[in-house]
Amino acid sequence: MKRFGLNSGYIGVDRRRDEAGIAPLQKVYLERIRGGNYSPQSTLLLDLYPNAAVAYSLRKLRTSYSGSAIRVRRSSDNTEQDIGFDANNELDTTALTTFCGAGNGFISRWYDQSGNNRNVIQTTALNQPQIVNSGSIITENGDPFVSYTGINKQLKTTSSFSISSPLQVFFVAKNTRAVSDFPYYFDFQTNRAICYYANDVIPAGLSIANGTQINSGDTSLSLALFNTLFNGASSSIHKNGSLLISGNAGSNGASGILFLGTRNNNIQNITGGFQEFILYPSDQSSNRIGIENNITTYYGIP
Repeated sequence: MKRFGLNSGYIGVDRRRDEAGIAPLQKVYLERIRGGNYSPQSTLLLDLYPNAAVAYSLRKLRTSYSGSAIRVRRSSDNTEQDIGFDANNELDTTALTTFCGAGNGFISRWYDQSGNNRNVIQTTALNQPQIVNSGSIITENGDPFVSYTGINKQLKTTSSFSISSPLQVFFVAKNTRAVSDFPYYFDFQTNRAICYYANDVIPAGLSIANGTQINSGDTSLSLALFNTLFNGASSSIHKNGSLLISGNAGSNGASGILFLGTRNNNIQNITGGFQEFILYPSDQSSNRIGIENNITTYYGIP
């Protein structure tokens, strides 16, 4: 059971499935400290801030989206099944644990909730990220987590698409792989809008590039909300709402296949994983605080 306190912005109890998998998923928030009653999914993120180019999440992001969250392969017999959302617009963890039983569950498809049908997939079993381990849902900070463990875990779109500069990406993720290995959060095949940990620059650390490169020097290994804006001389990296670096990352736009959690040559993947990844084909600076507040409040990120 996850309890939230002062640093999370609200007081309450999140009654998730207990270790035995018995308790139903039910969020109960008593009061948000900043005032008023608060339901984390009363208004969905893409209803408030629409027109994303891609949107992957383990919560529902858009009221009109009628599809599933993920497609999962269970280890017992390699059968696959779509897993959707529950009445709280959260991942249906009851369906997920019932399907996987006492075994493991791996993600073969993470569905795009933007309406653009740009799902990311992985058909090779050994390269699929994991979400259930021995019958228990893998979590980070109390929420389900798409776990990239081992070598060459990756998801990617099946077809190419193009986005002109500016573009902005908000994602909740974690990496524990050494900066010296150059792990990538995301990359594109052709015009490369990339976010990765660079070790050949000073200061080494989290960097973005879209023709040129800016380097933040951040090497933190904890779960965080990252916000990367690719917009020429107005490019920037924010982490948990705070600016890490601004400067000229180029303005080439992005095109080709999107690679999630790895470089575009299918190596240099992260060790860690994701909970949410949303790419806008525009500069969302005017909406940045609202988008970040929605995400950090839901995931309890400081």
